Amino acid sequence: MMQRLLKRIEKDNRECNVGMSYAGRIAATGGASSAHFDGALVLIYSVDGCGGGNNWGSTVQVYGVKDDLAVQIGKPQSWLIVKGADFNDKRAVIYAVSQGPNDGHCCPTEGKTIEVTVSDGQAVFLQIKACHNNN
Repeated sequence: MMQRLLKRIEKDNRECNVGMSYAGRIAATGGASSAHFDGALVLIYSVDGCGGGNNWGSTVQVYGVKDDLAVQIGKPQSWLIVKGADFNDKRAVIYAVSQGPNDGHCCPTEGKTIEVTVSDGQAVFLQIKACHNNN
């Protein structure tokens, strides 16, 4: 299923280079989501070189899975860099870096730790930690 989703993402970004960074499965818990989906896939991928430009970033998309079908749930989230991700049965934790208020495009310094869960059929992104790196 992940390969099919990656092909769909590549098609949606056909003028860009797309690379899968991290992927994992989490539970779809709480209320109606457990009836809607058997679980969820969290895909973290990079996109760069769009239209031949020097642009890049990492995107996180969450898909609810039922039987052999996957449906995008929630709005995709993006950061300049994703440095890692951990998955367990209930959640994904993403370690990302984005632009600070005085950062150049080359040099993001705002570190973030984001928890991803699925509740009531929707992806939930919750920032659980933030830090600033002056390097």
